[in-house]
Amino acid sequence: MICIRKTLAVVAVALALVACVTLVSDDGDAAIRTSESGFTYTSSQGIASITGYTGNDEVVIIPETIDSFPVQAINDRAFQNLSIKEVYIPACVTSIGEYAFLSCSNLEYVTICGSATIGLSAFDGCNSIKLIDIQKEPVSIGADAFNLKSTQTCTYRAPESVSLSEYGGDTVFKHVSQSMYLVRYSVTGQVPDDMADLGFAVKSTGDKIEIPEAAVRHGYDIEVKNGEEILDLDEFTVTDSDLSITLSYTYTLFSIDFVVDGNVYEHYDLFYNDPITLPEAPTKETDAQFIYSFKEWDGYTTGMTVTDDVSFNAVFNETLREYTVQFQSDGKIIQSTVMKYGDVIVPPEDPEKTTEEGIDYRFSGWAGYTSGMTVTGNVIFDALFVKSNHEYTIKFLVDGEVVDEQKLLYGNEIVPPEDPVKETANGIQYTFAGWENFTPGMTVTDDASFNALFDETPVDEGTDWTMWAVVAVVIIAILIVVFIFFKRFR
Repeated sequence: MICIRKTLAVVAVALALVACVTLVSDDGDAAIRTSESGFTYTSSQGIASITGYTGNDEVVIIPETIDSFPVQAINDRAFQNLSIKEVYIPACVTSIGEYAFLSCSNLEYVTICGSATIGLSAFDGCNSIKLIDIQKEPVSIGADAFNLKSTQTCTYRAPESVSLSEYGGDTVFKHVSQSMYLVRYSVTGQVPDDMADLGFAVKSTGDKIEIPEAAVRHGYDIEVKNGEEILDLDEFTVTDSDLSITLSYTYTLFSIDFVVDGNVYEHYDLFYNDPITLPEAPTKETDAQFIYSFKEWDGYTTGMTVTDDVSFNAVFNETLREYTVQFQSDGKIIQSTVMKYGDVIVPPEDPEKTTEEGIDYRFSGWAGYTSGMTVTGNVIFDALFVKSNHEYTIKFLVDGEVVDEQKLLYGNEIVPPEDPVKETANGIQYTFAGWENFTPGMTVTDDASFNALFDETPVDEGTDWTMWAVVAVVIIAILIVVFIFFKRFR
């Protein structure tokens, strides 16, 4: 009997527990659960209410269902102070709680699809909001629901009957008709580091899509996509829906040339911001004027990266070449000077050349040389001479006195004058014996003097009537003078 009672008691307790569970299922479950996507929620009567978010996504899309429970509400303070950037609230949500997004200072975009009750200060202090899209007229809007406490103008698209100004405190709002379309921009690919949010554009049907000015970056090519479709902006226009435009960035391929004397020495195709690697230093053939050694690439700096098409010109150190400049006469170097290219050549004093075999040589210049000439290479200048026949003086002398002087050319035969006569003197009679060093048929080879040679013969000592005659004449003359003297003074 006791066992039966105990059994009945256990059964009663079990039934009571079942009834309790059934009652909770029907009336609500206050336990907070977390979904795989990071939302925390409670459920009541099969309906879920969002209580918070623990995920890391900046773009938060409120789900229509959580763990098979339809979502209808966002609870008070559910997203307060979170660092989300965008929130999308589907039409199934009919209640947005008080302070639900209070002080979400990074929040920029809000989309409310359904007709919902928006609670007191729901978006209070969200000072970064740029765009609010209210697709249906709200059931009600609480005080300060959109008091963004922002200094920037906030654009909102909503039915004509909806005005946010009365719920926004000092926030300035710009209303956009629902007949207008929103074009949202996002970026992907090799996005520039300084790229900020590109915002949105408001377009009418038939308008063309434009790349925002803030999106254009030097060194980047931009491909415009609508979903997977690549758009030709010259032909594509807005039709009858909002658009999500993706700007896909790739680095522009630039041409990098290294140029030596106008010729491309090395060419690279590099992307924007790629480091520019120098090629091996070029060489340049020595020319007549300079010896070249590579110095630098003009315009290049260490660590330089690609920002545009660019050409770097090779710069060379130039060392003037040295040359030997020589002046020679008859194969003999009379001046040798090492000079630099372009130096003015100064010749030596005019050389002289000795008369040879009856030919006189007069200097007339240096072969190949002109006044003011400069050095362009190794060079030898030969002395030039003008030839002329040399006249030689041939003299014939008698006792040191020239009796005949001739001007003859080299090789001319020397013809002596008539044999000279020398008077007998002092008892010596002189007979011409020839010209000293002269031989018949002799020719001119140099100036020459020939002295007359005489054989000397003593004169006979017999009476010299001539002498006595002279003495007699002298005595007679003396006598005449004496006679005249005495006769005059007697």
